[in-house]
Amino acid sequence: MTVQYFSELVQRFQWEGKYQIYIASAESPHFEFLEGREEQVQLPFKRLTTQQQNMVKIVNGYTFILFTYPHDYQILVNVYEYSPTKEAEIVVLYHYMYPYYTKAAIEREQYKLEKVIESTGRASSSLNPEEIYNNILSYALDVIPQCDIGTLWWYDHERDRLICKASVGNVLQGIRYMGFKRGEGPIGYTFQTEKSLLYYQHQYELWRHFEPISEENNRYWDSNYEFDKEVKSFLTCPIKVDDQVEGVLFLCQIVKPVAPTENDLQLLEGFSSQVGIAIRNARQYSHIKKLNDKLMKRDEIHTTLTKLSMQNMGIPKILEEMTRMIGKNFIFVDLLENEVIPTMRKLPNYLSFNDLNEVLQANEAMPYYELKRSGYVTHIVYPIRLGQIILGCIIMEVKGEMSQLESIVIEQGHSVLALELSRKQNLAEFYYKKKRDAFNEMMNTKEQEVIVQKAKELMISLNEPYMVILLKLAEEVSPHEIEAYVHKLMSQMKRDLFSYAQLLFADYATITIVARASPGEEKRVRKELKRICTEWNKKIHAPLSCGVSTVYQDLYAIRKAYHEAKTVLSYLDSRKQHAMMDYAEIGVNRLFIHQDEQEIGRFIAEVFAPLETQQSMNNALKETLLMYFAQNRSATKTAKMLHIHINTLYQRLKKIEETLQISFEDAEHVLKLQLACYLKQSYQ
Repeated sequence: MTVQYFSELVQRFQWEGKYQIYIASAESPHFEFLEGREEQVQLPFKRLTTQQQNMVKIVNGYTFILFTYPHDYQILVNVYEYSPTKEAEIVVLYHYMYPYYTKAAIEREQYKLEKVIESTGRASSSLNPEEIYNNILSYALDVIPQCDIGTLWWYDHERDRLICKASVGNVLQGIRYMGFKRGEGPIGYTFQTEKSLLYYQHQYELWRHFEPISEENNRYWDSNYEFDKEVKSFLTCPIKVDDQVEGVLFLCQIVKPVAPTENDLQLLEGFSSQVGIAIRNARQYSHIKKLNDKLMKRDEIHTTLTKLSMQNMGIPKILEEMTRMIGKNFIFVDLLENEVIPTMRKLPNYLSFNDLNEVLQANEAMPYYELKRSGYVTHIVYPIRLGQIILGCIIMEVKGEMSQLESIVIEQGHSVLALELSRKQNLAEFYYKKKRDAFNEMMNTKEQEVIVQKAKELMISLNEPYMVILLKLAEEVSPHEIEAYVHKLMSQMKRDLFSYAQLLFADYATITIVARASPGEEKRVRKELKRICTEWNKKIHAPLSCGVSTVYQDLYAIRKAYHEAKTVLSYLDSRKQHAMMDYAEIGVNRLFIHQDEQEIGRFIAEVFAPLETQQSMNNALKETLLMYFAQNRSATKTAKMLHIHINTLYQRLKKIEETLQISFEDAEHVLKLQLACYLKQSYQ
């Protein structure tokens, strides 16, 4: 049945239905019947030809006219016995056939547009980036059916290469091992310039713009495959994600007879832009999903470990659960008490507790530290810190990179174990409080029965010599750090003075020890205390002072021993010294420790102020007086130390007597001057 716009032509040439119209295109290269008499006839052409001119051909008495239209369309008309003889008739017939071409072209573009929309939707249907890579390539060939094979290349930041993510068709086996640099070959060139390419066979001048294929990639190329002979044409198109080129589409025409056109390239560019959006959405979804999974896993792990902590299951049970979660053994190291959990495990790499503590202190800015044992085994150490103090650490043996699950377990276990350490300190503080209260009652009574009762309660021997030791940390750090340092120091005292300490407790920054002190024990205790104080003040930020009382046999003198140790601490504090000192070492200074400093200052001023006038200073009277008593009132030694003649010294001493209105022959005056010199050197 003829269409309306063809009825005039039928009437004009009196065909009366004796005609056939066939059409072929790049997408459908075989001639397909459109309309006219439905009977089988032998066609002069079975598929789209390279013929560009209109032509007439007679086969078996049938007259066929071939018309070629833009964009690779051809229409073949069988007019049976009618044979046009004039060129004008063929031109008229060409224009009468134009609506068929137009309709087919519109339908073709409509089909392609629908295919782009469909393919974009199908490519976007997956939220898995790896699946999208395969979908992109498959649907790209649907959009550009003139191509036989295709590959999708994606940029790998670690390798700095474009690698093949997907392929369709009969591609080279080695293509999966190739990696193109920026600018290398058509793929690298498209990635670098961010421009699409359309190549037709033998366009050798285009290859001058590309960097040569590397030797590495050539190793994977089939030497029997000649690219310029096998490939009739190819298209490349960059894929952008958030305005950044991340991949390249590469489509080839090898077998199919019709090459893609510029219109096809534009269509592919439109498709690739939508693909970029799909990949961005997939990445965002993937990121959100991973984040959500991570949060859910973290919450699950946190709940499990916190539950164990709330049930007072202890550190070993928490470590056991962490091991179960990831199948790797953990070591927990308490660096306050220098112990390892599980107890049968040892520190890696033959480290000591001090070595481990020093390693972590030296890397205090790092969230974790790697202890490498060999080329493939590493111990990851996660310190638990409080300010500048390393409370402890978690150690896990790993090979290669840590998984996300391992990181979450470490992160949550780290927090729970830090709470366990804090709980441990609180329990110790509660235990110390009972001892502290009993000891304070003992110090505040003179009743012998109460003293004996409290001594028994505190397990202090009634029949052995003893001494009282007080250790005090300078409060130069935060209260929390003081508590941690005291806990650490208490643990050390328990280890190092275990055989001697009868009583040991802490009261904030001060540690009280009642130690056995037989002649041999006393010497060893003092040696240990001196070593501990010296090492502590070299390494720790909170300086340590130690006061040691006299040794007593009588338990009822314990109050006196305690106050002696306190007196030593007061003396060290007044001198701003941090060391260990015995009460006996204070000497005469014990008379002034508890005196008002202002009163001492006034006494010193009464003696030295008259010697500090301009005239007296010119005569160096103050320096002379100080040196005179420093040399035990030896005139010869004093003159020598001052580098003056002895007669000059006598003149100065005479001047001092006149200025101060005293006499060096008066014992009371000499004592006053000697005491003033001593106090000035000690307190000012």
